[in-house]
Amino acid sequence: MSLVPNPAPTDITPEEKACEPSRGVRAMQPKDLQAVGRLFNKVFRRREEEPRQDLLDYLDGVFMKNPGYAPEHGSLLHQDKSGRIDSALLALPMPLRPDLCFTDNASPVSADHTTTAGGITLPILSLEWRRTFRPLQAALDRLREKFPPLRRLPISPLLGPIDALLRKAFRTFVPQKPPGIVSTDAGIDEFFACTGPMTQRFSIRPDWSREDLQWLMATAAQNTSLGELRCRTVSNARGETIGCYLFFGRRGEMAHVLNVLCLAGRELDVVSQMFSDLAEAGYAASEGKAQPFLMNALMRQRQMIFRHRGYFCMVSQHADVREAAMRGDIFVGGLASESWSRLLTDFR
Repeated sequence: MSLVPNPAPTDITPEEKACEPSRGVRAMQPKDLQAVGRLFNKVFRRREEEPRQDLLDYLDGVFMKNPGYAPEHGSLLHQDKSGRIDSALLALPMPLRPDLCFTDNASPVSADHTTTAGGITLPILSLEWRRTFRPLQAALDRLREKFPPLRRLPISPLLGPIDALLRKAFRTFVPQKPPGIVSTDAGIDEFFACTGPMTQRFSIRPDWSREDLQWLMATAAQNTSLGELRCRTVSNARGETIGCYLFFGRRGEMAHVLNVLCLAGRELDVVSQMFSDLAEAGYAASEGKAQPFLMNALMRQRQMIFRHRGYFCMVSQHADVREAAMRGDIFVGGLASESWSRLLTDFR
């Protein structure tokens, strides 16, 4: 996540540079959090005010106290000639194979900067999918995103019976359950057991330890504005686990899918079971980031739309890594991204 409220500073003379030793790029330190929080409010919340303590605590916990933190791999700041912090790049180190840097919600300006610097943007990973189960409730949720005061009005109970009639009249709102496939609630151990076998087919993938996942899931679970963080495993008729999925959600509202993992060739079964589960559980709709390996399964679903919400940008000094990413040989997103962060949804 980049915080850049002002244009890049212009070049200065050698004489000016000699008089301003604090100017330039450096690693973020705990003492900088107040200035970074102020910058966050200005760039993303469009207000000039000091950061609240909960924002400062979150910045400290995520970017200064994460398991992989080291100054040389952490967030960066830029100071102008007066020593003022005028921009920041918030970075979360994460074990991946191999070495690269990416974001999945960049603005057009950031995407242009990335390509100018030799990076790439990936079109499919820059898309978000949405599958609707209860159309009126889903429409209300979208309105609530734009007008939060609507949450205080008891409208949802009035929409339930109408949505039920629409689901009977238009069966495309009811996902088809795949034959012989079942799912069950799961925890971190079951999710961790799936990550290795189900991502090893990708050249670019997370290299999570159980401790990494435990920290990520605990930190992601703090984002209660998206609902409860839950995981389910998907099994075939023989009881063998063929996939799993991780999501946030409140019943009756949107389910925000973070990750879908599956064995090669079982994408359609896992995706179809996921949508059947979420619809039966009472969610109005579900959404998540597109992934190259899931596109065939996603495009076979009814009431499915794709839209662009932010660019997926990637930088790597290795040509083979860039080539692998461009051909879709990559598993990132969800926990292996920033979509779980409270900085995207909270502190308003």
